[in-house]
This record gives sequence, C-alpha cells and structure tokens, in this order.
Amino acid sequence: MSGLFLAGGFVRSVVEGEKPKDVDIWVSSKGEAQRWARLLSGALHRGSFATSNAITISFPDTAIQFITRWTFQTPGEVIGTFDFTIAQAVVWFDKGVGEWKGLCAETFLDDVAERRLVYTSPVREEDAAGSLLRVNKFVARGYTISDEDMGRVTARVVKKVLEEKEESLYVPEQREFDVERATVKMVRGARPQGGSSV
Repeated sequence: MSGLFLAGGFVRSVVEGEKPKDVDIWVSSKGEAQRWARLLSGALHRGSFATSNAITISFPDTAIQFITRWTFQTPGEVIGTFDFTIAQAVVWFDKGVGEWKGLCAETFLDDVAERRLVYTSPVREEDAAGSLLRVNKFVARGYTISDEDMGRVTARVVKKVLEEKEESLYVPEQREFDVERATVKMVRGARPQGGSSV
C-alpha cells in the first residue's frame, strides 16, 4: 500500500458526478502528512496552512488536505470512522501489485444514489456536534435523514454535553445545568476555524 488514502467526500463527489470541493488524503502519521504536503506544495509552488485537523494546499476552486487529526494504517480503518455511510469509501494505490484499489461500505452506493444520510455512530475522537453540522449541510443539498438517524446524531451531542457539564454553564439562581447554552457552545466549537501557515 502507498500509505495515502483518498476517502470520504472526494469519492462521494466523484461517484455523484460532481466536482469535488476538496481532496482529503488520509495518512499513517502526522509526520507523513507534513512530508507529503511539503513535497506537493513545493512541486506546485503553492503555500500551505495548518489547522488542528489538516494541512491544506489551496487553489481558487479546490483544496488538497492532508488530514492530521486522524491517522490510519489500513483502508478499512479509514472508512470505519466516517459518521455517514455516504462517506464510507476509500481509494488507494497498492504499490505491492502496482494497481489502484477501492473499498466501500456495503450500502455506500445505494445511499449515495438515494441521497440518504445514514448515521454510523462511529467510535472516534471528534467534535461531537460535527455530525450535526454535516446533517445541515447535506439536507440543504437535497439529502434526507430518517428520524431514527437524526435522533442518534442528536443523542451523541447531548450525551457529550452532559458528560462535560462545564461549571460556567450552570444557571446561578437554580444551580441547574443549562443544556441549551452548552449545546449551542458545542455546535459553535465544531465549526471549522482558520489555520496558520506552514
């Protein structure tokens, strides 16, 4: 294997016949991401910038992102951590046999064709409200989500809010935890932030 995995939204966009907004590349370590980003930005004569999630090389209408927040050794590990089945696809070059290979979840193609969001409840370190923000984005683009899947996404956010219960989010008069304020704060925290040049 090459240790570079093209996955997620890029593969979904190609399957749907859309122009991808970005190319997300997963790697085996943060050091590998930095090395490949340096090589590619040098070859393309483009700058790059880093966030807590990725190193990005930007173009006017797209971006190449080497993901650093999550790293994986195998293609199966990559697709197993996506929150929706419509992202559970990966493509990589197998150097051992000299050919491109792909892997996807069993319902990936059907769910993309039906424009259906199915939540996978992945076990991963994440901003708990990130999936909720992606629901909003995909519904605006014509996807649907069942009440059951929306309930699972929402439950994950509420569970995380209740686990953290920040002292500053208690209502002083009643000493009662303000779930609404805490949830809003978590959603805001999950929105993408700017990065620094590398």
